[in-house]
Amino acid sequence: MDDIEKAFDEGKLDLAVFPSGYLIDEKTRQHRLLMTMVSREAPDPDAGTACAVIVKRSSPIKSLSELSNVPIASANKHSVQGFLACLRELEKLGTDTDKLTKDHVYFLGDLNEKNVIREVTEGRASAGFIRAGLIEDIKKANAANVLEDIRVLSGPYAGPAF
Repeated sequence: MDDIEKAFDEGKLDLAVFPSGYLIDEKTRQHRLLMTMVSREAPDPDAGTACAVIVKRSSPIKSLSELSNVPIASANKHSVQGFLACLRELEKLGTDTDKLTKDHVYFLGDLNEKNVIREVTEGRASAGFIRAGLIEDIKKANAANVLEDIRVLSGPYAGPAF
């Protein structure tokens, strides 16, 4: 992803295919969305992009608006569902996401989002950004004990459940 992004910025590519949601936080670039694929069931491409914000079960944090000054863990900065969708929701609330990502969000540099859960449960991060559906996947794998010490922050999402 980094190589494609760099080549696109350097003008070596005229057209690039990226995951849905890539342009969410690309305000300063000259990229323009040409096309997005949707379906009858999901006619809004943004409605199919979702993430979950988790905190430790005992955390005093109750809403997304309280995340602007706490350490937040994310697996990968290119993860649309595990990072960019969460960032977009914070932007909608008026959060300065440029400042947030520079000062508070740290990336684990891997694709294993279970590590984000560990960062939260062990107290290194006050919140974590994970892809929507990870919790359901963990439950299906009969590993629900991993989830005992976390809770998901409620948000404005009104679409279908994962």
